[in-house]
Amino acid sequence: HIPVNWALKGTLIAHLHEHNSAVTRMTSLKPFSNFFASISTDGTVRLWDCNRLDGNASINRSRQMYSANTPLYAVAACENGQSLAVGGRDGALLLLKLDPTSSKMALQQAKHLDMEGEYGPVVDMSPLDQGAQNTIVYSTLYGYIVGWDVRMPDIAWQFENDLHKGVITTMCIDLS
Repeated sequence: HIPVNWALKGTLIAHLHEHNSAVTRMTSLKPFSNFFASISTDGTVRLWDCNRLDGNASINRSRQMYSANTPLYAVAACENGQSLAVGGRDGALLLLKLDPTSSKMALQQAKHLDMEGEYGPVVDMSPLDQGAQNTIVYSTLYGYIVGWDVRMPDIAWQFENDLHKGVITTMCIDLS
């Protein structure tokens, strides 16, 4: 039950002006660092340092950037916060290595889902475990929930959701 006079309140942390289109998702790299990543329909992945954000500043700069050349809709931190898994509208599944000494992320692994086949594009993703985070679970538009062990070339497992029950648009994994 929500109180009658309750109103959502918030504090502006920062403006993220570097994306040229809508930000679709963000993910934290905590507890491993003070960084978070944002993805956008402009096809870019950007890494931000929470310690350098200023809500009063008109320009906050990202620490690293990667251009995937396709609208991005899913992101998850993995490998102890050292990598990002990203899913694009064209079926791209990318594993990006974060390099603290560079302004760019390095492409570590790339896969393409068959857009004409059974999967469809990735709509959401999340790490499966809180430890090493080597397994990413992603859901696809055509009803698949897939386990991707980023250390292996093929998928680890998959489940198919009956589309008669509805299209998957997002997901949440209970780690307890």
